[in-house]
Amino acid sequence: MDLAGVEQAPGESFRWKAKYSYDLASRETPRRGSACSPTSAQAAAKVRDARYLFLGNIDPELQLGVLDQVKQPALVACDTMNYWIHSKRDLLLELLRHIDILMVNDSEARELSGDWNIYRAARWVLRSAAPR
Repeated sequence: MDLAGVEQAPGESFRWKAKYSYDLASRETPRRGSACSPTSAQAAAKVRDARYLFLGNIDPELQLGVLDQVKQPALVACDTMNYWIHSKRDLLLELLRHIDILMVNDSEARELSGDWNIYRAARWVLRSAAPR
């Protein structure tokens, strides 16, 4: 793993703790740390040429900001959670239009789509993600 793009900055980082069900279909979030995020993220020059990009579970505004700095990624994946689904929904929906892979479990797909049926929730997610 290349850590060249990791930046150390003052202040708290976003962090959370989860307890997943035995089948990983749902989870509880008993603790979430500070959600304060920097207003922008600067991708290192080496990262800007990345072919494969994974946008970890951070503020969707930062995910979009990093994605905007990467020149021509061949594949973009991202992770999210219930906190971002509820607090930054519009930005998260915008992000979906720019990614290839979304990593969510059943309960997150249901929260994102607003549909309890996992099949319909998955179809909704697929429809919401337009081809890049």
